[in-house]
Amino acid sequence: MPVRMKRSNSKITRPAGAAAPPPAAPTLALPVSGRRLVDVRAGDVASMREMTQTQLLGLILRLVQMTFRFDTCAAFSYDDKTHRLVLSESIGLPTAGGSDPISLEDDPVIQQVVLESKAIVVNTPLSECEPTLLRAFMAVPIVLNNSVVGTLNMSHVSERPYQDEDMQRLSAIASQAAFLVQSARTMAEIELETREILETVPLPIVKVDFAASRCVVNPAAKVFFDLPVEKVEMKVFYHQAGIFLDRDLSPILAEVQKTGKDLGGIEIKGQGEREAILNLTVAAILSREKTIGAVLVFEDLTEILHARETAERSERLAALGQLAAGVAHEVKNPLTSIKGFTQLLKGKKNDPAFLEKYVSLVSGEIDRLDHIVEQLLQLARPKTAKLKKADLRESARRVAELVESQLDKKSVRHEQTYPDVPAEVLIDASQIEQVILNLLLNAVEAAPLRGGLIRTTIEVGPDSVVLAVQDNGRGIKPEYIEKLFHPFFTTRRGGTGLGLAVSHRIVTDHGGKIFVTSVPGMGARFAIELPRPGEQANPR
Repeated sequence: MPVRMKRSNSKITRPAGAAAPPPAAPTLALPVSGRRLVDVRAGDVASMREMTQTQLLGLILRLVQMTFRFDTCAAFSYDDKTHRLVLSESIGLPTAGGSDPISLEDDPVIQQVVLESKAIVVNTPLSECEPTLLRAFMAVPIVLNNSVVGTLNMSHVSERPYQDEDMQRLSAIASQAAFLVQSARTMAEIELETREILETVPLPIVKVDFAASRCVVNPAAKVFFDLPVEKVEMKVFYHQAGIFLDRDLSPILAEVQKTGKDLGGIEIKGQGEREAILNLTVAAILSREKTIGAVLVFEDLTEILHARETAERSERLAALGQLAAGVAHEVKNPLTSIKGFTQLLKGKKNDPAFLEKYVSLVSGEIDRLDHIVEQLLQLARPKTAKLKKADLRESARRVAELVESQLDKKSVRHEQTYPDVPAEVLIDASQIEQVILNLLLNAVEAAPLRGGLIRTTIEVGPDSVVLAVQDNGRGIKPEYIEKLFHPFFTTRRGGTGLGLAVSHRIVTDHGGKIFVTSVPGMGARFAIELPRPGEQANPR
């Protein structure tokens, strides 16, 4: 075998186990031309993604050993810069000189294999060796992307020559070797890129390998959890996590491993020197529908939450100022009217007509004040909802009857489309009917005189029921939509701007949502979505 085997009077012996049968462990067949060529241990295949190129070539030699009878076998890597072959793995080679690089200039046979990418079989003794020691030699190239990256060499001292079939089988193994080498290089590149990315990400990231019960952490996680190295056993990670986090991570990882589903939005608090509010996201790593690992990403939300609290505080203060201004405006108008008539009363206290007008006006303004105060109280301190199972269709029909006179006055048509099945929801019927009434009255107000049309619809979904009221009025300006539910915001003359604010409060207290869509000139659509019984979203 042209690997600088020295002349020697000692006989080359066959390596122990060279002709041993394949192991009985779970195996994976490596077929060539429809034939079962060799069995590979399933454990080897599963771990290939973590092997280096040298380790992969070692695996290939084991495949050769399980397929052929030989005395020496070697896998070489070819360096195209130095034009030398470097021994990667071998079986049966003498230690002395066996690992020295081989120059192509010194070995014409190997030169032909590498430069011509051609398999060679030599069945006559080679001049470099004792004729009685070497009877057959075979070498095939390992080709990757049309370039030779190494060779597989094999020889024996028996009388049996190598056949074309042997060369085909060894070439097939070499092609598998090329594929594995390519995979190893690709994995190495991915690992390098991933490592570079993780090293630059400021968030603590932990990659868990369930089978090995170990994890790899990026520099940020290494610092956060005060870990000695970036690769640690899971028990070490759990111990450190228990010091700096207020929550045990093992049940979370156990759930991901069991279900194979990602988890997100998990709030965890750091403690001790790591006091912070963290958002944990766990992504499962799947292979052939099996969860083999997980990636944990810890995001520090402390500053974000503080900024949000500051913004909400400012928003509440602004809303309070707006509320105060609205209250002052709404209360001042009736008080101004009452004050004006009271001042006139001094000179007209004996005028029956004036007194009658005065009493009527003051009474009306007091009613208006009472209405404003009542709505403010409902907005600030809403009544506790008495929830009962109800059919939303019945509530909608009752409210529709209440607005018939207003509809008739403007000659507005009201079309109602309800499902045949009950639209069951868990509600305080009187409160929800107040919301529907407010939406219908607003629609009547918006609808044009004669030719106005209002459509009320109910749709029953798997988890919720949606009631919508749509008019064909002028619509709502886009800049007004986000303000519609603010207290005292109104586009109607004489409106208090509290109706929609109260409606929004009632719907959200029922665990529902209220939506508005509008196209200027084509009307507006208000919809309330209420959860079905059993789907209640934390009603207050």
